[in-house]
Amino acid sequence: MRLMRGLVGVVLATACVVALSGCSRANAGSAAEDDFAQFMADTDGVTGTGGFVSNNLPFLGSGDLEVELDATRDEQVLERAVQRATEFDVPAGVTLYTLGVRVTSPGDGAEGEPRPGILIEHLWGTPPGDLAARAAVLSRLDGLIDYSETLDDAHGHDADARTIRALIDSASGDVCEHLMSIAEAAHVSEDEIVASASSGSPVRCG
Repeated sequence: MRLMRGLVGVVLATACVVALSGCSRANAGSAAEDDFAQFMADTDGVTGTGGFVSNNLPFLGSGDLEVELDATRDEQVLERAVQRATEFDVPAGVTLYTLGVRVTSPGDGAEGEPRPGILIEHLWGTPPGDLAARAAVLSRLDGLIDYSETLDDAHGHDADARTIRALIDSASGDVCEHLMSIAEAAHVSEDEIVASASSGSPVRCG
């Protein structure tokens, strides 16, 4: 009888190990982040990955992923990198809401100043369109310190509800001219951008 109980215990323990290491992974969210990093490794134009996918329950997860692009690379390279990111095979049990695209520069701008930080959130599962090209152009604008497009209702799969923010360098010239350039590069209207100056004051133009 004791032998039978011992055998049952061994079988159950073995089954648990197999389930955790083979068939699926209990920390599905963390595993998805790792899988995405490996999937994007050595992709031309990519400098890193990130995001946060929570481990909701054993074998379940949900959240967002990010890919970081090199602003010094040409737009075609960045477009291919973003396209590859959207082709990531999401593990079973994991729900992804957005792909965040960051554009940074490992070097400095033309006059020794850091290039602007760019973040554009994209609804997961939808075509990226000109996202990479827009981000690349924005990263090269003079007077722009930070730019972000964040989705307000990614859980509701609403790609149109978004908040756009821009931080403009007060000392770099006419902030309204800069705002016009930012809107043109981002393919949005000036009214859609919540703009502020590095001096701390909001930007009101027109």
